[in-house]
Amino acid sequence: MGATGAFTRTTSQPPVGVRRFALALHAEDPRHEVPSADLFGRASRRRRTPYIYSPGEIRRLIDAAHRLGPDDTIRPLSHATMFGLIAATGMRVSEAIAIRLPDVTDDGLIIAQTKFKKSRMLPLHPTTRRALDGYLATRLKAASQSDALFI
Repeated sequence: MGATGAFTRTTSQPPVGVRRFALALHAEDPRHEVPSADLFGRASRRRRTPYIYSPGEIRRLIDAAHRLGPDDTIRPLSHATMFGLIAATGMRVSEAIAIRLPDVTDDGLIIAQTKFKKSRMLPLHPTTRRALDGYLATRLKAASQSDALFI
């Protein structure tokens, strides 16, 4: 089709219009074949290699978070605790930001509505739990209308 047609694509995108058209034809007549979803190279796209922080880099990141301003606020402790929690558990940044105070339980953290729209219980190592409890003692004293864990 033309430049504005249904099958227009960039080189990095598979021609999904062809597959959708085949699905529509198949609905009319089951004798029409539908190409597999990865036929046009979706499976060949390479993801960027994740960067794994060394323990020293994590320590420096947490130390830098403790030095954030403004002074006499919960911000430095909040950032340092969040970075430590992410490093200790492997949770996504978006999951850490979304944690609410009621999500902190005796059994661990409830991670609600994750990337794949599921919820899960995340158990915590005793050392991680102690660090989180130390943060909670300060967080619960902070004046805030929000129930977000990290403010």
